[in-house]
Amino acid sequence: MPIGETPESMEQERISLLAEQQKRNNRQSIKEKMAKTFGYRRQEIVHQRPSIEGLLERWPALFHMEEVNAEFMRITTFPLETKFLAQLDKHSTKLLQVIRSRGGVTVDITIRRECILKSLMIYLGEPVDHLIKEFQEAEAGELEQATMAIFVIGKEDQFHRPK
Repeated sequence: MPIGETPESMEQERISLLAEQQKRNNRQSIKEKMAKTFGYRRQEIVHQRPSIEGLLERWPALFHMEEVNAEFMRITTFPLETKFLAQLDKHSTKLLQVIRSRGGVTVDITIRRECILKSLMIYLGEPVDHLIKEFQEAEAGELEQATMAIFVIGKEDQFHRPK
């Protein structure tokens, strides 16, 4: 906890942070408040072990990519994206060998095709969402606007894979 701060003052800072998130163009203010409340947040996470839903409710900024990177840096002193991508590059040859040798666990050909198409798009430097459109429900208006696309339509339940 920062010097001169109490759990009560940090809770007020957290509430202020929630209010800041409702405003626009205040990325710097959120960044500063997240840095200031790090110790308080860390104690809460370590000692209370909140659920993901609880964290999302109390610390929604923690789920934004900028703050995920900043929090990782605060904890490890390493930049997340740089570290992750460097390790991915280092191990990509072996990962591809594993994928080739195992052939994949899923036997669902639609999932395999989706993975191959997405990988190919990324490898070619093309935006995946220009060719592959994912929907929770078929939206007729958007379907009619596409000249050419692959549509993946899934259930609304976040735990079911699109079909």
